[in-house]
Amino acid sequence: MKEAIIKTGGMTCTSCERAISNALMKVDGVMEAKADYASETTKVKYDENRVNLDGIGKAVDAIGYDYGGEAGEKKGFRLPFFSR
Repeated sequence: MKEAIIKTGGMTCTSCERAISNALMKVDGVMEAKADYASETTKVKYDENRVNLDGIGKAVDAIGYDYGGEAGEKKGFRLPFFSR
């Protein structure tokens, strides 16, 4: 099983999140899908022997949203040190 965060553009509300999550859960090989409209990403757990990211992306595109590939690693940030 693999896990990926993919770019999913075009979401504007929680209904959009549900639409993407529900559509991906119908794809053979997808075990979990959680879309987030604020970050325009979707976290997906899938069986790479049954589906790949291209197949997942086609399911996103098919319902009218934009698949933008894998989001990659999220990078942390450090707050600057302020001296008085």
